[in-house]
Formats: sequence, C-alpha cells, structure tokens
Amino acid sequence: MLIPSAESDANSETLLPLAQTIATKLRNWFFNSWELYIILAIAIIFRVYAADKVPFDEDQAGMLRLARDACLHGLWPASSNVSSTTILHGPISIYFLLLTSCFTENPLGGTLTTALWNVIGILITYLFMRRYYGRFPAAIATGLFAVTTGTVIYNRFIWQPSLIPPLTILLMFTLFWGAVERRQGWFAPAIALLGVMYQIHESSIYMVLPFAVALLLSTPGTIRKRDLALAGLALGLIFLPYLVWLRSSHFVDIYTLLAVSSSMPGINLHIYKDYIALLSPYIQSPSNLIDKLPDHPQSLLNGPGWSLSPVRYLLRLVHNTTPLLVISGGLLLLLNLLRPGGSRWMGPGWRRLLSWLHTGYMNPMKRGILLLLVWQGVLMLLLTRHTLFLYTHYTLFLLPGPFILAALGLDELLAYLHRHWHWWNRLAELTIRVFIVLTFCAYIIGSLTFIVDTQRGAFNADSSYPLYIYYTQYDAVKHATELAEQVADQQHIKQIYLLGNSGFRETLRYIAQGMRISPIVIDAETRQGGTCVALPDPRKGPGLLLVAPHTPLTDELIQHYTKAKFVAQIERAGGDPFKLYIVEARTPAASSGQGFANTLQLLDAQARRISPFKDWLVTQWSVTDAHEPSWRTNYQYTFEAGFNKTSQATGCTLTAVQAGMQLLVAFKLPQSAASPSSIEIKAKQLIFQSKPLHLGPLSFEVIKEQLASVRQLQTTAGKESISLPVF
Repeated sequence: MLIPSAESDANSETLLPLAQTIATKLRNWFFNSWELYIILAIAIIFRVYAADKVPFDEDQAGMLRLARDACLHGLWPASSNVSSTTILHGPISIYFLLLTSCFTENPLGGTLTTALWNVIGILITYLFMRRYYGRFPAAIATGLFAVTTGTVIYNRFIWQPSLIPPLTILLMFTLFWGAVERRQGWFAPAIALLGVMYQIHESSIYMVLPFAVALLLSTPGTIRKRDLALAGLALGLIFLPYLVWLRSSHFVDIYTLLAVSSSMPGINLHIYKDYIALLSPYIQSPSNLIDKLPDHPQSLLNGPGWSLSPVRYLLRLVHNTTPLLVISGGLLLLLNLLRPGGSRWMGPGWRRLLSWLHTGYMNPMKRGILLLLVWQGVLMLLLTRHTLFLYTHYTLFLLPGPFILAALGLDELLAYLHRHWHWWNRLAELTIRVFIVLTFCAYIIGSLTFIVDTQRGAFNADSSYPLYIYYTQYDAVKHATELAEQVADQQHIKQIYLLGNSGFRETLRYIAQGMRISPIVIDAETRQGGTCVALPDPRKGPGLLLVAPHTPLTDELIQHYTKAKFVAQIERAGGDPFKLYIVEARTPAASSGQGFANTLQLLDAQARRISPFKDWLVTQWSVTDAHEPSWRTNYQYTFEAGFNKTSQATGCTLTAVQAGMQLLVAFKLPQSAASPSSIEIKAKQLIFQSKPLHLGPLSFEVIKEQLASVRQLQTTAGKESISLPVF
C-alpha cells in the first residue's frame, strides 16, 4: 500500500491555490466574453446554413477526387489542383479534406470542415485582439470578420484560398509572440505556418516580409538552436510530397514560376479594388463575385415595395464608408508609430532618428503596430506591381487585417473622446456607436441576402461565362445522374453517356465514380475549341445521354443524327438545366468506305453544315477499337481539319471506348476564312493515365494525368489523311 509522503502533501498544498487561481481566471474570462459566443453563433450560421448549395465546380471536384483516391487507393497526394499559371498547387489542402473524404464522396463533409475551420480562425482573431488590444477592439474586429459578406462567401466552400485566413491570423499571433512579447518558441511554428500557407496558395509568399520584420524586432535569445532544427524538420515534412512531384516533373513548375516572375511587371491599383470587394456588404451573385448589388429580380434586395430603398441605401453607405474606416485606422496606427517619445527627442536630426528607432525597437506597442502596418500597408504597395492578373482570392492572406485596422481606429477615436469630456464629444461617441450598430446590421443583411438568394436560385449562375466556367452546385449534378440511373433501370438501358463541357467535365467525372451503372464521360466542349459528341452503338439498342447545360450545338447534333426522345430537364439553381435523352444513333445507308485502320471508320463521306450552325463542319465516325474504363485514364482522339491553307483542331476525350460507338466531330470555321469545298482530316489517338510516383515504399499521386501513349492514325493505304468534300 502506497502512503503519501509529507513532501507530496506540501506539493499538493502548493499546487491547489495555483489551480484555483487558474480556474478563477478562466471562469472570469468566460463570463466576461459573452460577446464572443454571439459572434461565433452568427459565424457558424452564416457558414454552415445551406451548405449543400455552395459551388461545386472543376476545382472542388478535382480536390475531392484526389482526397478520395488517397483513401481508396492508398496514395499520398503530392499536389492539389492546377493553378491559373498552370503549375500544381501543393497538396496540403488535400490532406485537410481527408478528414471527411475517407468516409463519403459527398462534398458536404469537406464544405462543413472548411466552414468550421474558418470559424476557428474567427476565434483565433478574438484571442489575438483580446490579448494585445483589449476587449472592445476584439469584439469589433471579430464581429466584422464573422459577418462581412465578402468574407462569408470564401468561408463557405471547398477551395485552397478559403483555408488561408485562419492560418494568417495564427501566423500573426506567432509573430507577435516573438517580436512583441519577445518570448521563445515562436520561430519554428512561424516557419511551419509559412510553408503550409505557401503550399495552399503561392500568393502567401508575401507573408515572408512580416516574418522578416518580426525576425529583426525579436531578440537573439528568442531563437534557439533546437528551433532552427525543428523549423527545418517541419519544412522537410511539409514539402516532402510536393518535392516528389517536382523531382518527377524535372522541376517544371519552378521554371514556370521563374518565367512568370521574370515577365514585364505592370503597376496598377487593382489590388485596392479587390481589397474593397472583400469589405463589401453585398455581392452581385455567387457566380460573379463583384461588389455590386444583386441584379436578379427575385433577390431579397430586389423585392417589391418602397421599404427596401432605405436598406439598399444603408448597404451602399457601408460599402463606401468601411474602406475609409480601415484607412483611418491604418493612418492612426502610423501616427502612433511615428510619434516621438521621451526627452531624448532633442538634438540633431540623426540623433533624433536614432532615438526614434531605439524607442520603437524597445516599445512593444510600436513593434506590434509596425507588424500590422507591414502586413496591411507595405504588402498592399508591393501588390500594386505584379506580373500576373490579380484575382480577389489572391488577397485573402490580408484577412482579417482590415477588420483589425477598423477596430483599432474606432477604439482610438472613442478613447480620445473619453479623454476630452464635452457634451459634443458624448454626442459624437453616441453617433459612432450607432454607426457601428448600423454597419453590423448592413453586413448581416448582405450576408443573409447572399445565402438565401443562393439557396433559392435567385441569381444568374452563368453571368460570368465565357470568362469563367459555369457555376453549379453538387446537388443538381447528383440529382441529374441519379435520374439517369433510375431511367436506365426502368427502361432496361445499359449504356449511359455523360456529355460534359468546360464547366462540368470534372464534376461529372467525379460523380461518375460513385454511380451504380458505370457511365462513359465525354468532354463535349473540347479544349481545342471544337465539339465532340459520342453516341451509343446502335446495334446494342438505345442509350441514355445526359447533356450538360450550355451545349446548343450538342443539342442540335443529337436531334439531327439520332432518334432522340426527350426524357427530362433537370433544373440547376440560377442557370440552364441539364437535359436527359434516350437516343439511338442513325447510321448512313451507305458507308464511305474510308477510315483509319483498326481505329475509326468514316460513316459519312461528306463534312456537313447543320442549320442554324452554318459556321461548323460536322463529320461522323464509328469507333472500331475498344478500351475498358480504368482508374484515372482518359482516351482521346484528336482531329485536325486542313482547308484553305489553314487548319482547325478538335478532340474527343472519353473515360472508356466501346467498339461501335459513334463520334460526331465538329470543326469551327474561322470567321475570316472562305468557305472550303473540301477538307483534309488527320487523326491521332492518345491515352492519358495517372502514374503513381514512388519514394521508397510510399506511392504518391498528382492531379494531372500524364501522356501514356500517342499514335498517329493511318488509313489502310498507309496515308495519314482523309479527303472529304464539304456539303
């Protein structure tokens, strides 16, 4: 039997008051932070309500496909999706999605995880502000972060940039820990956070500058040798999967980045427009994230009645005044930074400068101000000179900085009014508090309008086309494929073809993985600029065609070349619907007798124009070879039509190939070109596969399928082209 010693009793008596003190402080803090719970509740509602109605486009489908493959095939992600500069993003965001993707293919889990991650970022913002600036600025900054419409939008759906703001405020917390408080243990976490942020989105590299300033402001004693070792180890682990991809690709992404960075930079103020858009209390539509009032007639802000006019006026007022509030907060911080201190502000200019630098270096408040101004001011100036077009989401690493500046500016102004008691000061203070309440009301109205309009479909989902891909939601695509399977069961149809385009190719491929009846996914709107439609083998009976929105030429080809029965129109929130057909291909009475050996048979001896698409030439083919569906494998036939000393290319990309299926290949005629009397067609067959990358016993995957084989097709006579008259 163990008997406590007198020494252990003494230790217990010593620890008991300490535990009671900590418990008392926590209890007091808990009850003195009631505003935080209201803010968090609102933040959660704004980010998870109608979470099934958030965007599900090419990026979301690609990211989830990588996460699902990692779970189902035991592959470690080595990249995320493709960036606008054609390089591959790092894989950290895919590991984030593994939390839910291993259990379900439904993106709702990843959406909720992203939303709650951003709620955690709001909590971190409150803790940061409460620790360094007090309760009132903490409540204002956190409240604005929680309800601002431009922020809510990016917090609600799966995307790499959506993960950045919580990491940014966590990094600033770490920098304050080292540079303002000058404590140990900040260096390694800061390095790790920078590595994670860069992998999520390369624009975060700008946060190296605040880190460098923090390094200068900290004391040498805050960085230990083990911190350097831990930082190196953290970076090695973070970048190991991505380095596997870089090595296998011979560092092509590095060369691409260097080429982009070395191009001629431009100077403009576009960054400030993006900054203002993030502060806007309204957004035009989910598919067009610009800071304009909603233009859809069924939007909550466009309802009948004169009572909405004051609301719209309030929203415009807040839209115009909030940026001024942020700028004012930044200027007040700059004045505090430049304000001299102490009697040593005397003597020659160089001595005064040294005195100011010494005061700033020794003053924790000024060190914090400098970090904030570098983050929100210097980085903004740097972003006015850039080589790439700046999208709004490139600036998300600046969040929640604007709300912090606004909160500190309001706090400074109210403190000034308190120090100088006059009745007009009290009136001014009351006016400011009313303005704060109205600002929060405007943001709440704007965010609620955005969420409800999205849920009701009160927006134009295709307003940004053709500049961007179409906006869609997962439930619409899922419902369309489920209906196709249901009709196939009822009609005993065994062939389902999903015809996608630039806005739906990846979403259809992702959802096809979970369908009971294995479909063939066809890219009907090819990257070469043409159109390709695949039709089931007529010898095997009718097939089902699910056609993506915005494919008018595809609809016309189906009517012209098949016996088509329209089955259903599947509605899609805010945009054109999906269409479901039962089709049976028509075969010409007499075959042309031409074709490419063992691959393609030309069915129609002429290239035809079809009304009303007179600027398109259509050719009809039958496939004679076959390729079974395989994991992450695409089969492509590329066609090149030569005429009048020019040429046009198009391609057919399929997830499987069946012998006897037909291909309708359409070529777009240049507007300036004369109408050809004949064309010369060449063709190639390409196979793209995902090839796992290996590092010892570990296998990795990337988003891109690599070219596995390419074959120039030839006729039975050994020629590489077929001549067709134009009808």
